[in-house]
Amino acid sequence: MSSDLAVPGTVRLIDAAGVLHAAHGSGQKEIVLVPQPTDNPNDPLRWSKARKVTAITIAMVWCFFIGAMISGLSPAYNLIEEDTGISVADLSTGNGLMYLFMGWGAVVTQRIALDYGRRVTLVASAILVTAMTIWTAFVGSKGEFFANRVLLGTFTSPQETLMELIVGDLYFTHERGSYLSLYAWSLFAGAFLSPVAAGYVADELGWRWIQYILTIIGVGLTLPMGSRKKSRICRSPHDIEERGPQKGNVYKSRETPEKESPPSIQAAPFPEAETSRTFAERLKLWGCRHPAQPSSFKAIILPFKLLSFPAVFVSGLLVGGILSWYNVLGGSLALVLGNPPYNFSADSVGLTYLASLVGVSIGCLISGWPSDKLVVFLARRNGGVMEPEQRLWICSLALLIHPAGCLLYGVGASYHVHWFAVVFGQGLICVTLPMGSTLAYTYVMDSYGEMAGDGIVSTILVRNTMGFAFGYAVVRMIDALTLRYALAGHEDLSAAQRESLDSDPRPSSEQVSIRNVVADTGTVQDPSFLARVPDPHHRAQPPVQHATPETSNLDSHDGVLPHEHDHLDLSTQLLDDSFDFDTCLRDFTGFLDGVGLPIEWSPFQEDLHTALTGPEENLQQGVSTRAGTPFGSWLPSAPTGNGLANVVYEKATHRIAPEKRPFQVTEEQRSMLKDSIRCFSHLLDPSFRLPSRHALTRYITSFFDGFHPHMPFIHLPTWQILDHPTDLVFGIAAVGAQYCFEKKVSEQLFYAGKALLMNSLRARHDKLSSSTRPSTALAQSRIDGNVADCHGKNTPTIEKVQALIVLMAFATWEPQDTLVQESFVLQGILAHVAREVGLTEESSIPSQPPTLHNGDRHSAHDREWRQWAADESTRRTKLIAFTFLHTHSIAYNVYPVLRSNEVNLRLPCSTKEWNAPDAALWHGFRCETPKPQLLFQEALSLLLRNRDDASPLEPIPTPLGNYVLLHGLLQRIHILRDLSVPIISKTAALPIEEIKKLEHGLRSWTSGWQQAPESSLDPNNENGPIPFTSSALLALAYVRIHLHLGPYRSLESRDPEVIARSLSQCPEVSRSDDISTALLYAVHMLGIPVRLGVDRVARSQAFFWSVRHSIASLDCAVLLSKWLIRVSTTVGQVALSESEERILHWVRCIVEEAYATVDFDTPWTDANDVHAPRSLSLGVLQIWTHFFLSNRQWPFINIIGQGLKKYSDMLR
Repeated sequence: MSSDLAVPGTVRLIDAAGVLHAAHGSGQKEIVLVPQPTDNPNDPLRWSKARKVTAITIAMVWCFFIGAMISGLSPAYNLIEEDTGISVADLSTGNGLMYLFMGWGAVVTQRIALDYGRRVTLVASAILVTAMTIWTAFVGSKGEFFANRVLLGTFTSPQETLMELIVGDLYFTHERGSYLSLYAWSLFAGAFLSPVAAGYVADELGWRWIQYILTIIGVGLTLPMGSRKKSRICRSPHDIEERGPQKGNVYKSRETPEKESPPSIQAAPFPEAETSRTFAERLKLWGCRHPAQPSSFKAIILPFKLLSFPAVFVSGLLVGGILSWYNVLGGSLALVLGNPPYNFSADSVGLTYLASLVGVSIGCLISGWPSDKLVVFLARRNGGVMEPEQRLWICSLALLIHPAGCLLYGVGASYHVHWFAVVFGQGLICVTLPMGSTLAYTYVMDSYGEMAGDGIVSTILVRNTMGFAFGYAVVRMIDALTLRYALAGHEDLSAAQRESLDSDPRPSSEQVSIRNVVADTGTVQDPSFLARVPDPHHRAQPPVQHATPETSNLDSHDGVLPHEHDHLDLSTQLLDDSFDFDTCLRDFTGFLDGVGLPIEWSPFQEDLHTALTGPEENLQQGVSTRAGTPFGSWLPSAPTGNGLANVVYEKATHRIAPEKRPFQVTEEQRSMLKDSIRCFSHLLDPSFRLPSRHALTRYITSFFDGFHPHMPFIHLPTWQILDHPTDLVFGIAAVGAQYCFEKKVSEQLFYAGKALLMNSLRARHDKLSSSTRPSTALAQSRIDGNVADCHGKNTPTIEKVQALIVLMAFATWEPQDTLVQESFVLQGILAHVAREVGLTEESSIPSQPPTLHNGDRHSAHDREWRQWAADESTRRTKLIAFTFLHTHSIAYNVYPVLRSNEVNLRLPCSTKEWNAPDAALWHGFRCETPKPQLLFQEALSLLLRNRDDASPLEPIPTPLGNYVLLHGLLQRIHILRDLSVPIISKTAALPIEEIKKLEHGLRSWTSGWQQAPESSLDPNNENGPIPFTSSALLALAYVRIHLHLGPYRSLESRDPEVIARSLSQCPEVSRSDDISTALLYAVHMLGIPVRLGVDRVARSQAFFWSVRHSIASLDCAVLLSKWLIRVSTTVGQVALSESEERILHWVRCIVEEAYATVDFDTPWTDANDVHAPRSLSLGVLQIWTHFFLSNRQWPFINIIGQGLKKYSDMLR
């Protein structure tokens, strides 16, 4: 070529006059073929169209399924976390490692491909990727997963760099854009389509089957890759030099062009003529390396030297931004759509990838064929000369499309816009993904054709290093900045990257000089090239600092009161505008191990430590840090099964997969329910109408979301509505309707369910009392085996106990006194039926697994799981019946109708076993369980006999097991109170020996709570709210040891006046160090709603904040108020002790915070006078009153607030 075309990448593409001695296209005669085909019959540029299509199709299919193999697990991250304990953040980090090694592994694999052939590299990659895919199904730890991802990334690296070379081998410059866009489509389509199918596979078969299916596909890919023919010929430097003069003479004019037309394809001579290879020779996996090629050791460093070329580096930044956005979508999609307000299931999240596919397809159409047409058009306008920069005009479209997609996806989701807008934004973002990658790769190949293989590797190095960084940081970035600001900041970076290439697409002198660096360096085949490439510029890199999550320190218990000089001014901290709310919540999360529950705390110790210090000093104790959780900044208004899709605990935590919940009620199921009650119409209210299927779906969903997490006795993975009697279904629907604020329907369902249940129990009683014939009424009522409500078994089924629990729970917390009386009737029946079904392991009647429908058949493994689920559900039902009966005794001060010495069942299993969605996962969790749980009586006895305050229980009970044991301890306090005090006096204290034994038992229980892997004080804990509720009952236990408030509440009256009068008559509280522990818990119970926001919690947290919390809070409020009054009347005679000063100071800080933030109608005390203990007493009562009156879920809690308000009026 002439000197003006000596810059690499600048080529004469259009020969309109037909004067060049070069091969031209057969379709468009004016287009010069670049690169020029040789006369070698094996040159892939000379292959027929059909042979080229076959070769490129095999390569693209391989690329498509490799993309599927590395992306198929995306919608199943939550299931993997439940199964293996590997957190979503760690899974995202593993993917980042995979992308990192996809880039760095290409340094080796691309060199193998360039030296020894494309096909051997692709075949080896297919085999090794398949092996890594099947290994993924068996990973069990974070380290193993990381190792798998590192190897998988290395072995899939040819997908990143080799496809571009294959396109360059087969097609000319003016055709590459179209086929590179096809490559980009196969790359992204495999990545986006596989999650769609994988979501359904995970739901139906479990997440491991995703890997099994992909392994089968991988095996099927290996054979066609082995049969793919070579697409590369080996060119020696000597060959190129001989053709050089001819290339330099392409502008030679012809004297008589009209007499001599150029050939359609004029091949450059190839000095060592080759004959066509046989079919067997074409299939060889070796024999492509040319002796003149440089050594692999020297050539392997070439991609690193090419990073000094700005065009290569900037192209890497562009495709790096593309990969980072792909990681943002993959890391945030489940977080955005799987949580409130969208609550998409795994398969629904997978379906949203169809929008990504549509976007990618549009982007490929824009960046492929149109870019080829564009460079031809611009080359004509440029005198027939094509510049690589001419393709970059297409990037201008991305500057408009990408920000719009970001606004819809990120900012729209943060404002909870309709899900379609979020998914549409996702599609717009994906439009720009292939545009950036296709144009960047084509730019490098057009600019540095001789070094395209190594230039692509350099680009991928930059790209995948950025991808690793974003894959590692995306979840943490969203957690720290929120989705809105994280995506906005990322878009600013991406815009800067795009503008670096798109600001001036014209080939300026600077851009020409960027590519001209290669002009004098020879070709990649010349061994001396390596020595002539300029060294990259050395830039000092700042050290990378990785933020590490706070870890819990369960072995450190510094929870003792501080000295005066160590004291942190909480009032300043709480009232300062810059106060760290997240820090406050982390302090709350670490309560049991920090402020609230110092095991070795003693008011008698001289060196009182940090029990009441600020949050910062207690953060490291017992905190379960969760990456990606919204708990640090907001609390959702309604719970869902994957309310928190992307949660990470220091301990292995598991949550139930909401997509496995069979809550949808069909019209057919409703019809069967309606048929099942037709024969009982005489028992039901004439106005009763069965709710619609939509209403039933709503009620049942609300029950399992709101009520059932507090009493998990139904096995959700195997639960189906038709498997259970109608009285239980109606009871569930009644409670669910209450959670939906549909009071009228809830009462109708309650009375209907109760009528059916009582009829069933009467029919059984009639049959037992009849000695001559079976009950005819029973025979008439048995209409359907699936939903038949009346059956003639001599022993009541466990489902009758379950129905009694939910019906009694509904009646217990309703405001009408008539329903309260119903609860007392159901209380006695529940205790009687529970004894009949057996309360010991030996006496328990074996449970039957649920009846199967629609011809279901299950393997022996599955039947074992279902039998275990039925047995465990039976055990949990009995234990929860015991705890709820005792809760009834606590609320209404009635003697326990079911005592702890009657119950000797094994404690419940772990949450991960209980929530395992299929038999395979359950079996895996069972294998991890070293030994069965202790019997209830054995564990309770060990707690009461223990004297060193460490947990004597082995194995450590699960959260539900700890909850049951705590009720056993509370019941002992209740019974001791009733038996120890004189009949005429209810103020006597418990014996000192009993107090010591109970406090030792409570400390031992607390130690076990801390050691339980699934315990957390987070109300949104994936394992349910039971650990959180247990903390409230623990506070109640300490309060009940020192203040016998039971007889002085009269909650069963449902009359605020009666409640207030009863509270005014309760005994006084003495000032002593013995009561300090109870006061600590009472103060912390007050601090929780104040720090979280009193109105916020009261109005939106009914699902997590159980009624039992309010019952415990009432006792804590009265104890703290009476102690403050006692201090105000005796402080003149007895000075405050150091522990009393600390507790008083903390109360003052909390009350000041509440008065500064809560909208009280009329403050009960002057804010300037809150330092006075009596004023603090009124402030404490006002906070709790406001909290109870603001509750929107259970009117019973409002009645407690009204009674507390009237009690406060009496004090004022």
